[in-house]
Amino acid sequence: MKLVRLLTGTANRVSDRAGCSSATPLVAPLHIAPPKPRRSAVAAGVCGLPGFTVPGVRLETVQVSDAGWSCGMATDEGEKAAYATFSVSQDPAVIEGIRKSQGFNGHGFDATHTLSDCAGKATYFAMEPGLRYTESLATGAPAPSDLFNAFTKEARAKFGCPTP
Repeated sequence: MKLVRLLTGTANRVSDRAGCSSATPLVAPLHIAPPKPRRSAVAAGVCGLPGFTVPGVRLETVQVSDAGWSCGMATDEGEKAAYATFSVSQDPAVIEGIRKSQGFNGHGFDATHTLSDCAGKATYFAMEPGLRYTESLATGAPAPSDLFNAFTKEARAKFGCPTP
């Protein structure tokens, strides 16, 4: 927890010096849940999202906190495994930081980092494919933008977003 408090304080000082601090500084959480262990992925609902399917994925780790939701998925254990991480946040501090970030275009940054309105709450969706994603999944693996679209289709339902 000391490291969390140190990093939170550093983030507040850096944003203040850069002139992009929020009206209320970030506050370190009092408790951080330990990471959940990897589990076998369910083919018909990777990351606990019914209908979200990804070829070759065998393992997943889902984390839920006050700040957001994330899921890491992998084709196997070890350094040769293909993986991707999906994240969703409705945390006001995170959203404010995203809106102030260089490169933000009003709707996100690119095809795999977007901001939407979900039931009146600004919601950030992101995907980070691992370096071995396209080379390790079977031939015909979806392009990152297609994978992100499949993810957001199912995640939007989970977070109360209107269907586009």
